[in-house]
Parts: sequence; structure tokens; C-alpha cells
Amino acid sequence: MIRVLVVDDSALMRRLLARSLEQEGDIQVVGSAADAYQARDLLVQLKPDVITLDVEMPKMNGLELLRRYMPVLPTPTIMVSAVTGQGSELAAQCLSAGAVDVCTKPEGSVGEHGFDGLRDRIRTAAKAKLQRTRAQGPTRTAESMRAHPETLVVVGSSTGGVQALDLFLRQWPKMAPPLVLAQHMPTGFTAGLARSLAERTGLDVKEASPGEHLRPGLVRIAPANDHHTVVVRREGQYALEMVGGEKVCHQRPAVDVLFDSAAKVAGRHGVGVLLTGMGRDGAAGLLAMRQAGAYTIGQDEASSVVYGMPRAAKELGAVDLQLGLDHIVPHLLARLAAEAGPRGDHQENRSKAS
Repeated sequence: MIRVLVVDDSALMRRLLARSLEQEGDIQVVGSAADAYQARDLLVQLKPDVITLDVEMPKMNGLELLRRYMPVLPTPTIMVSAVTGQGSELAAQCLSAGAVDVCTKPEGSVGEHGFDGLRDRIRTAAKAKLQRTRAQGPTRTAESMRAHPETLVVVGSSTGGVQALDLFLRQWPKMAPPLVLAQHMPTGFTAGLARSLAERTGLDVKEASPGEHLRPGLVRIAPANDHHTVVVRREGQYALEMVGGEKVCHQRPAVDVLFDSAAKVAGRHGVGVLLTGMGRDGAAGLLAMRQAGAYTIGQDEASSVVYGMPRAAKELGAVDLQLGLDHIVPHLLARLAAEAGPRGDHQENRSKAS
């Protein structure tokens, strides 16, 4: 039984959440709170397995509450937020502060089925292995990265990924090969995520735009919408396109689709990084990249919030090397600089998956 604490200032929303969550018998709502102060007391008293936390509340918003309890009592937390205005911005900041997922509030009149998708998110969150928040973790030691001019870096992540991306990008040089990210999020939240990461890291981070040419120094995030983001070649440069199609691994955009496109257009000049997340999305695409000559990295189990996607990639033989989150960017800095030597040749000695 997964024990859940529901936090929302709306009594109606608390009732709907509780009724929806308890439908299938493996989730029990052990308490509900109308504001952050009630939530703080119940969190200490009940020690729930998972918290659903409203983003916008009176007295103290969800972000401030999260920042207060996560360092001392880390608990898997799912933000429940509106997709417009300040709610989406705060939700992105909450994910960077340690929340593992975000769920959208249904619009208009909703019944007990309005939060059906939240049950699976809670089951995933209950398995999360939280790290104590590391807001001041390693930061960049270089402003630029030596690399082959055709180098392209693609990164995929899901549950726990926003906090992982925050650390990754705070280490990432401001002038580095173009980087394209696919992070599983509901529609409406990736723009806020891009703005939050840009502010926190000082990098040129934005949502990907169709037809945009990629150049060094750019970091682009695949929009959470009805299309997949892919990389293509146009006028001798990498460019972004959005393509239709069914969901892949239950996701759109999917990491697999992004990685597959990188395998085709970048080949041995590609770098694929698969970070924390539930499921298998990205594993097959990372294998395609490795088979095309790209260098591939998976986040290790010890530093992953959910060791699902990296595990699947390792078991598939898609990973050259597994590393802790703190060590991925420093390793790439050294490796790409070595490859950009006098000849710029791609090294053929492949590290074995550990």
C-alpha cells in the first residue's frame, strides 16, 4: 500500500484527488492539508510515501514548502499544477528543487476520473530513490569545450530528470556543441522549464523551434506537445524539425525518436546521454547511436532517482560507459577535447559498459 499525503487549498480538489487515487486499492490517502503549514505538520506526523503538492497556495506556495522539507525529510513529491501563468513557472522550479514529477490539474468541471494518470505517477514516485537536494553541487569549470565542429549532443531523461538536468547544465560550458534535450513532461510545462534552466544556469536554453539551425552554445528542449522533435541536416548544418506520429514508449516527444535522428545525421560525431527515468524510452535510440559510431553514456544506479531508462539501455548493450551524474560532464569535456586533437579523429577504443 502506497501512503499518500494530499496538499491543496481547494477542498473540492482534495476530495477529487482522494477519490481518484483510492480507486484501485493499492494507494491510500492517509491525510490531506489545505495549506503549507498543515502539510508540514502532517508530513512529520504521518511520514507518507508520496506527497501530491499544489503549486499555488495562500500563505506559502508549493515551491517554498518543498525547499523547506526536502533537505531534512526528502519525500517523493508530485506537483499538481495549472498549466498557465505562474503555476507552470513554479512547477518547473519545484522540479529543479527536488520534486520528481508534475501533473496537470484538469480544466473545467471534473469528476473522480480527472486524475486517472496520477495513479501511475504515484506508483513511479514511490519507487524513487531521492538524493538530498544539492542546490550548490559542482558547477562549470570551463567556459568553452574543445570538440569536433560536427559534434552533436542529445540527452534524454524522465522521472527525476529535471533536477539531474539542472546539475548537468550548471557544469555544461557556455560555448559547447549544440545540445538537444528530451524530458518527459506534460504539455505546457517545457517552456517554463526552459526559462527556469536558463535563469539557473546562465545558458541559452529555450524550447526547440521548427526549422531552427543549431550552433555551439545552444541548448534546446523538445516541447511537450503532439509532435516528436528530431535533428536533421539542412544547408550543411544541424537543424530541428517537429514530426507527427504515434507515441513511442507511451511518450511524445520520445527520447527514442530524438536519438534515432541523431544516429542518422550525426553518426560518429554524436554523443548520447541517458539520465534517470522510469521505463525504456531512449534505450533503443541510444543503441542506434552507438551502432552508428556515437559515444554513449548512461547515468549510474547510485545517482539515479529511478534507474529504469539507464538500466534498460545498459541491458541492451547501448551504453559505452555508466557514470555518476556529477562525473558525466567532466568526462565529456576531457573526451571531446581529446577527439578534437590535431586530426580530430573519433577514437575507436570504446569503453565497455560497466
